[in-house]
Amino acid sequence: MENIVVLALFFLLLPLVVACYSLWQTKNNQKEINQLQLEIGHLKQLLAAKPKIDLATEPQPDIIYHGSLDTPKAATSAASIDNHAAISMPKRSAQFDALLKQKPASPTSRWQRASQFANQVFDTLSGNALLWLGGVVLAFGGIFLAKYSIEAGLISPQLRLLFGAAVSAALLGTAEWYYRSQVTQHHSNLLISAALACGGLVGGYALTLTTLQFYAFISPAIAFVVMALLSLCAISLALRFGPLLAYVGLLGALTVPVWVSSGNNDITIIPYYIMLISAASCWICARVNAKRLAWLCFTGHFLWYFAAIFNASAQHQVAIALFTLGSIYLYVLLPIMGWRLQHRCNEVLPLRVLFMPRIEQAGLFLALFGFALFYLDHPNASSMLPQSLLLIAMLCWLPRYHSAFEPWPLYAVLVALFTLWNWPSDYTTDQVTSLFSGPNLYCQLLSMAFVGLAHDFNRRFSHRYAGLILLNSGPLLLFATAYYLAPQAELGFVFPVWAFELCAISALLLLLARSVNAGMQQVAYWTAANALLALAATLLLEASMLSVTLTVQIAAACYFAKQQNVTLPDWLLKAAISAVLLRLSVAPWLADYADETILTLPWTVLVYPLVFGLLHVAREYSQSPALKDFIRGAQLHLIALFFTTQSNLWLFGAYPALFDATFHEKVVLALGWLVIAAVYLWRASLSSRPYTYQLMAGLLLIAAGIYHLDISVFGNPFWVAHSVGEMQLLNWTSLLWALPALTLAATVYFVAIPAQARRYSCGAALLLAVLYINAAIRQYFQGEFITLSLPTSQAELYCYSLIWLLVALGTLYFAAQKQHQQALKLGFVILLCVVVKAFLIDMAGLSGLYRALSFLGLGLSLVGIGWLFQRVKLKQM
Repeated sequence: MENIVVLALFFLLLPLVVACYSLWQTKNNQKEINQLQLEIGHLKQLLAAKPKIDLATEPQPDIIYHGSLDTPKAATSAASIDNHAAISMPKRSAQFDALLKQKPASPTSRWQRASQFANQVFDTLSGNALLWLGGVVLAFGGIFLAKYSIEAGLISPQLRLLFGAAVSAALLGTAEWYYRSQVTQHHSNLLISAALACGGLVGGYALTLTTLQFYAFISPAIAFVVMALLSLCAISLALRFGPLLAYVGLLGALTVPVWVSSGNNDITIIPYYIMLISAASCWICARVNAKRLAWLCFTGHFLWYFAAIFNASAQHQVAIALFTLGSIYLYVLLPIMGWRLQHRCNEVLPLRVLFMPRIEQAGLFLALFGFALFYLDHPNASSMLPQSLLLIAMLCWLPRYHSAFEPWPLYAVLVALFTLWNWPSDYTTDQVTSLFSGPNLYCQLLSMAFVGLAHDFNRRFSHRYAGLILLNSGPLLLFATAYYLAPQAELGFVFPVWAFELCAISALLLLLARSVNAGMQQVAYWTAANALLALAATLLLEASMLSVTLTVQIAAACYFAKQQNVTLPDWLLKAAISAVLLRLSVAPWLADYADETILTLPWTVLVYPLVFGLLHVAREYSQSPALKDFIRGAQLHLIALFFTTQSNLWLFGAYPALFDATFHEKVVLALGWLVIAAVYLWRASLSSRPYTYQLMAGLLLIAAGIYHLDISVFGNPFWVAHSVGEMQLLNWTSLLWALPALTLAATVYFVAIPAQARRYSCGAALLLAVLYINAAIRQYFQGEFITLSLPTSQAELYCYSLIWLLVALGTLYFAAQKQHQQALKLGFVILLCVVVKAFLIDMAGLSGLYRALSFLGLGLSLVGIGWLFQRVKLKQM
C-alpha cells in the first residue's frame, strides 16, 4: 500500500508544481503587459497635447543689412530680438508641461495596496489554481477512499478494483468531453482537461499496482504491459491536452520497470520496452516541440541503457546490440535525417558546427561508450565482431548522405581499434595461420576496405573531408596497433610481411592519387602513402626510427603542399610535430630505449640530428609564418634534448633516470635545463609569438628549481657527503653553482625579462655565487668532500676573509667605475660581513703580539676602506 501512496504522490505533485510555475509565469507576463499598455497610453497623451508649429504662417523677423549684401545683420533693437526669439522658439502649452511632469499612476496609499493585493488573490483563485487544486483533491480523495475500503472490508476486492477502474475511466472520459465541449481551445481549458486526465492516469497506475502487489490477481508481466499501455496513452494524450501529460506519461513509463519487477535481474525485455517508450516520446517531442521533454527522454533512455549494460550477461548480447543501434537511431540519426532518414546535406560544415555540443553528439558518444563497456566485460561474446563491423559500416557510410557526420570515419577507426585491442586471446599462434587469421586478418582486410571506401567517397565528394580522414587514419592506426599488440613469437615472420603489405598499399595510394583532381586530396593521398612507408620502415628498423619516419611524413606533407599550392591547416602539422617532440623527450627516460643502438651508436646520436634536419626541410617548404616559428622552437628543443642526453652519456655512460637520478646526474640535468630555459627566453624575446617559448622556459625553470631544492638545500655538499671532485675550481661545484650563476647573470644582462623576474634572477645568481666561492675555498683545503663536520684550520678561516675582502674591493671598484649604486651597496655589505667575521671568528683565538698586529692590520684596512669610500662619494658628486 505504501508503494501506491508514494506513486500517487509522485505523479500528482509533479503536475501541481509545473502548474504553479506556469501560473506564476503567466501572472508576471500579464503584469508586464499591463505596465507596457499604461506607458503606451501615457505616450499617446503626450503626443496629442504637443502644440504644432506652422512656420509658413508665422511672421518672419526683420533683417537689416549694413554694408555688403553678403553679410546680413539682424536688427539690434530689443523688439526685433524679442520678436525673433518668440517666433523661433514657440512656447509650450500649460497642458503639455503638465503631461511632461505627469507619471503613471501607482497606488501609494496603504488601502490602495491592500485593494490591489485582494484583487490579485481573487484573480488567482478565479483562475486555474482552484482547478488544479480540485484535481489534486479528487485524486487524493480517490486514493483515500480506496485505502479505507481496503482496510474496512466494506466491499469485495473485485468490486473495489472495478470501482477504481470506473473512476479512472470516468476522469479520462470527462477530460475528453470537456475538451470537445469547448468552442475555443483556450490554455485554461486545456489545463482543466489535463488535470482530469492526470487524475485518471494516476488512478490507473495505482489500480494496477494494487491488483499486482496487494491482491496478486495478475502476474508481473501483465502488470508491466498494462502500465506500459497507460504510459503510452499518457504520452499520446499530450497531443490533445498539452505537453504536461507527456511529462507524466514519460516519468511513469521510465519507472514502470522499478515498480513492476520480477526480482531475478532479467533485463531481456528492458531494451525493447525502453526503445518503444523512447520512440513514442521522440515522436511527441517533435510534434509539440518540447526541448525539455526531449532531454528528459534522453536522460532516462541512457540511464536504463547503462543499467542494462551493468546487469547484462553474455546471453543478453543480442539485446544490448539492438539497444545500442536503436539508441543511435533515435538520438543521433533521427534529429538530423528524420524518421525515414530522407534528409540530405552535402554542404561542407565548419568545425565549430560539427563539434558543437548537441544531443546527437552526446547520443553517439554514450552509445559507443556503452558498446565498449559491455564488450570489455564480455570480451569473448560472439556478437562483438558482427556488431563492430556493423557500427564501422554505418559510421563510414552515413557521411555520404549528410555532412553533419563528417568526423564519423574517425569514430569508425576508433571502433575498429577497440575491437582489435579487445580481441580474444585464444587464437592460434602458428606463424602461417596466424598471419591470415584472427586479428591479423581483421587488420589487413579492414585496412583495404578503408582504402576502398575512402577513395570512392573522395571521387564522389571532392569538396568534403570524411574520405581523407578515413584514408589517413584507418590503415596507419590499424597496422600500428597490430604491431604494438603482436606477440613476440610472430615478430620475425609477421613484420616483414606487413612491411611488404604496407609498401603495396602505399604504391596503390600513389596510383590512386592520379585519379583525383583536387590539390588537397592529392596531398592527403601522398601523405597517407608516406605514413605507411614510414611505418613499414619502423617494422624493419628499430623502434627509435619511428620518430624519424613520422618527421619524414611531416616534411613530405609540407613539400607536397607547396608543390600543389595547397594550404594545410597549421594545427594539424603542429599536432604532428608536438607528438614527435613528446616521443623524443620521453624516450630517453624509458627502460625500453636504454640499450638501443643504431649502427653500433646510441640512438640519440643519429635520431636527434636526423629529425632536426627533416624539420629544417619542413620549415623551408612551409608557407605559414606561424608554422615556421613553431618549427624553429621545435628545433631548439631538439638541440636541448641532444646536449642533455649526450652529456649524461659522456659523463655516466647511460641516459638519465628522471625519478631515480643520482646527485651528480641531478647536477648535470639541472644545469642543462637552466641553460635551455635561458635559450628559450632569449628566443622568446626575438619571436612575434613568444608564448610557446615562455611556456617551455617556465616548465624547465620549475624542473631545475625542484632539482636544486634537492641538491642545493636538502642534499647540499656542505652537510651531505657528496664527492665534488679533487680538481681545483673546475669540479662538481662549478656545475652545481658557478655555471648556473653565470647563466642567470647572462639571462638578466642579455634577455629582456620582466623587472620582478630580473630581481629574482639576480638574487638567485648572487646566492649561487656565494655558495660556489665558499665551496671552492673549502675544497682547496679539504679535498673531495667539503662537509662542515670536517675540522677547519686557521689558515682556511683567514682565506675566507682574504678572498671575500678581494671580492668586496673588486665590487666597489666596479661600482666606482660604472657609477652603479646597487653594486656599491653590495660591495660595502660584503665588506661589512668580512670585518664582522674577522673580528668575531678570525681574532677569537689570538693573543699577545699576534692579537695586537691583527688589530693594527684591521684598523689600517678600515682606514683604507674609509678613504676609498670618500673618494667614491667625491667622484660621484
